[in-house]
Amino acid sequence: MGFRDIFTDIFRFEVVVAAVVFAIGVAALLLSRKKSSAAPAPIPRSRAATRLCSQPWLAASW
Repeated sequence: MGFRDIFTDIFRFEVVVAAVVFAIGVAALLLSRKKSSAAPAPIPRSRAATRLCSQPWLAASW
């Protein structure tokens, strides 16, 4: 078994690993897109945050 055979075996193994990792990444991306297609829930704001955001001095400082 020469150096070329060892190199070929390692290269084949790396190609298989890369293909598996790529397939997992594509599947995860598709699954995450499917979940996020629904409208996101609005973020609830507390009354204190609403009161703070409605202050004129804060609005003028933006």
